[in-house]
Amino acid sequence: DDPPTIFGTDVSYWSVVRLRDGAHYWTIQDLILANADKGVVIDASDYVELKRLQVHTIGEEAIHIRDGSKNTLIDGCKISDTGRVYPGFGEAIYVGSDRGDHGFYAPDVAYTTIRNCEVGPNVRGEPFDVKEGTFETIIEYCTVDAKGLSGDNFADSFVDVKGTRTYIRFNEFNRNGETSLAKGV
Repeated sequence: DDPPTIFGTDVSYWSVVRLRDGAHYWTIQDLILANADKGVVIDASDYVELKRLQVHTIGEEAIHIRDGSKNTLIDGCKISDTGRVYPGFGEAIYVGSDRGDHGFYAPDVAYTTIRNCEVGPNVRGEPFDVKEGTFETIIEYCTVDAKGLSGDNFADSFVDVKGTRTYIRFNEFNRNGETSLAKGV
């Protein structure tokens, strides 16, 4: 009931946890991750599971799955207070990479499942951002609180979807009076 906490040094620097270049079959669970530029970054690593993490007080995005990573499970995570440095880049969960970064990161992030997560308040970028080049992403059974959405850098929706075969189902999206919310998906 009282998970360990791992703090970064500052919301402008580094990630609290980063797996990269073939860090396959990892499970990271039951931790609080806070006070860094990014909470978790998964690069070019397959079959990674992120379970029951609490990620908050983050300069940009909380969880970023990128660089061709496959078969990632994000389950039961609680994410709040992101985008403290760059509000428009404060996504809760970011799958893939922006087209402009495809020369640096492989775009084909596939088979990512996001389920049972509580997102918000004060997620200043989109709660979920699924980028072009991704495929077979599932977002299900999540609860989202839009309070604190910034509207910066087009952060004006619950979900931004550019990937192929993205399934958004059985979620609860709550506006909670947030005026920056312009659209659902």
